[in-house]
Amino acid sequence: MVKRDSRIEKIKKGTEMKIIAIILNIIFPGIGTILIKKVSKGVIQIILTLIAIILTATGVFSVIGIPLFFIVLIWSLVSIVSYQEKPQEVIIVKQS
Repeated sequence: MVKRDSRIEKIKKGTEMKIIAIILNIIFPGIGTILIKKVSKGVIQIILTLIAIILTATGVFSVIGIPLFFIVLIWSLVSIVSYQEKPQEVIIVKQS
């Protein structure tokens, strides 16, 4: 028999993962997205972040690099906040 407490624990674990992913994305956009198993989006976000850092470091292209960085940062945070874990199938067996 599946207890209701296990479902609550899964919800808490999912919320904890989201919080960790948000913190990681604030530090470096894309890493938290990979943590929640959106690998392709996360890799694109990391590549765009690196491009934004390189453009900003050149000085001349910082006009493009700084806005690009903030766009990627917002995109990475939105992708985590809007993430919903796929429901898992639960089988309940009743014993007589």
